[in-house]
Amino acid sequence: MTKRETDPIEEAERDAAMARDVIAGLHEQRREIEQAGPARQSEMAALSYRALAEGDKAASARLQTLHREAAEDGSRLAAVDMAIAEGERRLAHAEQRINAAAERQRIDQVLAHAERLEQLTGKIDGMVAELVAVVGAVTATHREIVRLGAENPTTLTLHSFLARAFNSGTLGSPLNSEFIAGPARVTFAGLGQNWRRLYQVWGQRQLAVIGGAEPAEAVELEQEAAE
Repeated sequence: MTKRETDPIEEAERDAAMARDVIAGLHEQRREIEQAGPARQSEMAALSYRALAEGDKAASARLQTLHREAAEDGSRLAAVDMAIAEGERRLAHAEQRINAAAERQRIDQVLAHAERLEQLTGKIDGMVAELVAVVGAVTATHREIVRLGAENPTTLTLHSFLARAFNSGTLGSPLNSEFIAGPARVTFAGLGQNWRRLYQVWGQRQLAVIGGAEPAEAVELEQEAAE
């Protein structure tokens, strides 16, 4: 929006406020005209007998003035009523503009959020693809470990632990609303650290077989992995 442009809601609200002020002023004018009526009617009633029955010229002149004022006030009331009706029409139009502008803003906001939603969901696809690729690399690495003779834990166990880590990491999110949180969260990094310790235990035991390490070292590592 440039400096010369005006916010449509602000402009319509100003028009509505102006219409309300005008209508309030017109109603005040109407009350002032109506307030003069009863006193005039009382005076006309008192003068009518003197002017018509007694031929009082002064009363007759005053009565004519009052009749003229009453006619003028009637005309003024009609004009004020028409002005009030026009003011109310303009107020209704301004309020319609306010509602329409607010609705357009709401629609624009929804569309802006929808665009961001599309961008974010696209990122999720990329992240999922990357996750799947990394899990594939983890599985391939584990299979290489098994091929080299460290057969436990098995690939099936690895996949089970990966699923546990995923479920634990997504607890409380829309991606995971079916699982109940356990006493402690399981992470992928924690899984890797624990399994590395397990393979260190395996390595120490293998070294022990060939005399390269003391069995006590393997037991210590195994206890660390269990923790």
